[in-house]
Amino acid sequence: MLNKRAERDKENGGPVGTLGTAAPVCRRSVYRPPDRSDIVQNIDIIAAHYAASARGDLDGMLAPFAPGIRWTEAEGSLYAGTYVGPDAVVANVFAPIGEQFERFDVEIDTTLDAGDRVVALGHYAGKHRGTGRAFRARMVHVWSLADGKVVAFEQVVDNAAINAAVAD
Repeated sequence: MLNKRAERDKENGGPVGTLGTAAPVCRRSVYRPPDRSDIVQNIDIIAAHYAASARGDLDGMLAPFAPGIRWTEAEGSLYAGTYVGPDAVVANVFAPIGEQFERFDVEIDTTLDAGDRVVALGHYAGKHRGTGRAFRARMVHVWSLADGKVVAFEQVVDNAAINAAVAD
């Protein structure tokens, strides 16, 4: 005696869910991404910026910036605002950091590749020149890229520790 499924298949002219009497053919395909070894990834561009920062290489830090980059420092931070162009970023962010802090390290814990955006999570750590106080603060950087150039940057940071280190 046939089981119920086999009886139903016999009545319907084949296995349930197929158009003919033969069982469907299942072909296994394996996705192989295209070779992209010759293409610089956005995440690599941002990693190079952070490496240049660690070396104190300002030219290397600025190299991936588009002429019209929009650089936004978080509200409540020492350098809050949006600055347009590499010269404005240097004048309003990088130069003041160098002047006011004995040490200002960017420690990246995780970098996420989101296509035309790269998100970096980590900490700032440093020591203020005037007060001698050290700090460590959680931060997130959101980078936007187009055609291999950074067109926008946004900082999100827990400013409390930095502001406390600076306060008289």
